[in-house]
Amino acid sequence: MNQCNFIGRLTRDPETRHTQTGTVFTNFSLAIDMGKDKNGEKQTEFAEFSAAGKTAELIAQYCQKGKMVRVTGQYQRRKYQDREGNDRMAHGFFVRDIEFLSGGQAQGGQAQGEQAHSAFGDESDLPF
Repeated sequence: MNQCNFIGRLTRDPETRHTQTGTVFTNFSLAIDMGKDKNGEKQTEFAEFSAAGKTAELIAQYCQKGKMVRVTGQYQRRKYQDREGNDRMAHGFFVRDIEFLSGGQAQGGQAQGEQAHSAFGDESDLPF
């Protein structure tokens, strides 16, 4: 099973775009508290997320930099070519569902994510 759970704060406002086929994608990143290291210093990791469809629309509407959310996602990696034609690898998480933990009208609300195979359609629409 490929499922990951995160709680963190958005590091920037979500970025939304529409593909040529009309699919809505929203990308965002989370700062995730990893506890303290052996010296007692706070450790933070950063993760990139993408959502599609209605979930993407809800994230764009209710989330902004600094808001805390709980995300359940699926790890994905994808090969692509950059503008110079070099092969690259992208890593990130596709949002299955999200719970808004702080701020906004959707506080405490939950949105169910679409299944990855139906949300993506053609792989050329992938945002990462």
